[in-house]
Amino acid sequence: MPYKYGVELKGESKLSFNSIVFATEEEADLAGRELLSRWFAPIGYKVVQTEDEVNYEIINNLVSPISRNVDLNLI
Repeated sequence: MPYKYGVELKGESKLSFNSIVFATEEEADLAGRELLSRWFAPIGYKVVQTEDEVNYEIINNLVSPISRNVDLNLI
């Protein structure tokens, strides 16, 4: 099951998500912690399971989009 992270914002009752989805809980946790270290607005983050398609991975401790080879003849 894929995972994503949502950030907690002061005064908000719901988590805020972007479209980044990881294959593992560990990757999503690392990305959430990294984002929290750079941003001032979030007060926390939480990793959740999702049914969304995996589109990012961690490579050399960096959040990286997964490149997909697309056959343009099929579009």
